[in-house]
Amino acid sequence: MKTMKVQLKVLALLTAMIFTTAHSAFAQKQTALQYLELIGKEYDKISKDNWKYTRTVAHSKSARKVESSRKTLVTTTMDAKNRVSKMAAFEGDASYRDAVVKFLQLSYDVLQHDYAKIMDMEEVAEQSYDGMEAYLLAQKIAGDKMEAASDELSEAQKKFAGAHNITLVENTSDVQKKMAIASQVFDYYNVVYLIFFKSFKQEAYLIDALNKKDVAALEQNKSALMETAKEGLAKLDTMKAFKGDRTVVLACQNVLKFYLQEAQLDVPLMIDMIMKADQFEKVKKSFDAKAQKDRTKEDVDQYNKMVADMNAASNKYNVMNDKENTKRNTLIDTYNAKVLAFTSKFVPED
Repeated sequence: MKTMKVQLKVLALLTAMIFTTAHSAFAQKQTALQYLELIGKEYDKISKDNWKYTRTVAHSKSARKVESSRKTLVTTTMDAKNRVSKMAAFEGDASYRDAVVKFLQLSYDVLQHDYAKIMDMEEVAEQSYDGMEAYLLAQKIAGDKMEAASDELSEAQKKFAGAHNITLVENTSDVQKKMAIASQVFDYYNVVYLIFFKSFKQEAYLIDALNKKDVAALEQNKSALMETAKEGLAKLDTMKAFKGDRTVVLACQNVLKFYLQEAQLDVPLMIDMIMKADQFEKVKKSFDAKAQKDRTKEDVDQYNKMVADMNAASNKYNVMNDKENTKRNTLIDTYNAKVLAFTSKFVPED
């Protein structure tokens, strides 16, 4: 029996990077407005590249494509930061320019450093539930950091506008709307993913015990798998649909139901097979130790019957094992397909 790798589709931390530049409707000082809008234009390219990155995470299975989008965003952010930092202060007031530079520098640091650390955590995260939980938490912290910085920048913009008699009209851009939706989608999915991963990982421990023919470990991991599967199913039962869609929840439920059935029904058969194989090896060893001339007809008949019984039990077990492997693979494939369909459905493509 073997485990199957699951598609790791978790929230891209950059979905929290929502640029909140307001559009100006009236202006008493045209030069101040032009200054404000000149800096605001630097967000346009970043916002578009940020959206491309988020969209790629939602719609693509290609890790290379996702990483390429991130690198583009890193370059765009640093270029914008360099251009803004070279701008002169407006009538001696450098507060807004400096706030923008600070924000863009923080954006770059998160993209280049925080994100790099999170990527380093990814491989470790897949080794344990605690590691995965820490991985997702690190993404949330990085996202919260960017959201707080965005709020701070918005306040600096309002302060600059107020100081120079510019009236701002808050107007959420299409990109901002899409980014907000993407963040909601991934927040919802991450809850399901963590529930899924806990039992997914526990089953891997169970299968490892099976491969090692460790009966004590099988018993222990059987109980643990039953516990995590039941716990996960209970949590999923309380989850509301996301805009009427429960497809990822249902797909996760199906996987967890399989794990529960595996623990309750299949593991006892696994243990029984290990015990029979162990007993057979002992009989075989004793039989082989006897010289052929010393073997009685009863010895031979008893051995042949045990061989026949063992072959029948092995064939029955192999049929069950193949059936369960196929079922597991189908359920995991379906889960991965539903995840991609879910994120593709709710995160706009353009």
